Amino acid sequence: MKIPFTRSIVAAACILAFSPIASEANTLCAKTSVRSSNLSAFAKNFKVVPTGRACPRGFTRVGPAGGLQGPTGPAGQTGESGYVNITSLSSNFSTSLNSISSGTFTASTMFQLGSFSTAVTKSSATSALKVAVSSFGVLANNGTSTGFCTYQVRLNGVSANGTTGSTFSFTSPGNVTIGSNNLVASERIVAPLNPTAVFTGLDAGSYTVSLWVRGAFVTDCAVNEGVFTNHAIVEEIELPTAGIS
Repeated sequence: MKIPFTRSIVAAACILAFSPIASEANTLCAKTSVRSSNLSAFAKNFKVVPTGRACPRGFTRVGPAGGLQGPTGPAGQTGESGYVNITSLSSNFSTSLNSISSGTFTASTMFQLGSFSTAVTKSSATSALKVAVSSFGVLANNGTSTGFCTYQVRLNGVSANGTTGSTFSFTSPGNVTIGSNNLVASERIVAPLNPTAVFTGLDAGSYTVSLWVRGAFVTDCAVNEGVFTNHAIVEEIELPTAGIS
């Protein structure tokens, strides 16, 4: 006797349920192409496989329909803060070529070129300050073929990796270098300066942005020759609990 396919699956499932092989570890697979089934041909149209194992080729897993979708979960907690504030600074500090004695320039000495007159207020002890300066630098070589000026942004005279005063560090964030190994005598190089650094671990309080320079094999390093406007953007960013790397 032939019976409809859907009824045959129900019947097969009943057989499976009451048979010795029935357990949560077993899955019923029905032949994909079958449209009706004779119960006597159960072994041909249905297979039982361990749960978790794929059905044989040409067979499809048979099981009850899933339950209704559960209710929407509660709203998550409010995320941690990002930006606290953004400050835009401008200043006309400048130095001209030959304004600083060439004896000042050594390969390991930093000195201050100028600072922004308006201080930045850091409101949180757990935040970071991202400082980006926009200006332009001028290099004058001393007749050798090599010359470099390395500019650095600092807060209250301290670089992003903690160097102070005349101490120079090649690895300090916020270093920007202009120069060349192929200079000619009395050559000048003019280039944009955009030193950027992230300062962490600073207490809340007031901070002054300043620009420093280190010269190597040069007669002079200058900034903003011609007294245009220097700009700085200071972003205070509240760090996530894990901090930043």
